[in-house]
This record gives sequence, structure tokens and C-alpha cells, in this order.
Amino acid sequence: MLLPNITNGQKSSNRIFSSILSLCVILMVVFPFRASASHFMGGEIWWECLANGKYVFHIRAYQMCSFYAWAKHS
Repeated sequence: MLLPNITNGQKSSNRIFSSILSLCVILMVVFPFRASASHFMGGEIWWECLANGKYVFHIRAYQMCSFYAWAKHS
């Protein structure tokens, strides 16, 4: 079995990334918060493969327009 050659710099950056990720997960568990966005209704994401092997991603988002009229008058 062939293993990739990982340098000390890559090991160090992997450890730093793992530490930061672990810290973020711990903070989210210890300090949960509630977020809501009632004006955002949903969306679609799709992609196309081009002839040159690259991809084009498309995003279509749906929102409730009456929310903005309400927010301006508050």
C-alpha cells in the first residue's frame, strides 16, 4: 500500500486545522444559539460539466418579498 509523502509542514497545518475545528465544535455545543431566517424560503443548486472538464455552478434562491416591506416600516 502506497502512502502519500506528508511533510512536517503539512502535519503541522493539519494539526492546527483539527484544533480549530474541534474548538469551534466545542463552542457551538457549549454556547448554542438560535438563528432563524423566515424571509428565506428555499433554493436550488445545480451544476453543469463543460467540455473542458470544468464545472459551472448555478444557485437560485427564493425569498419572501413581503418581509422587506414589513422591515422598512418597523
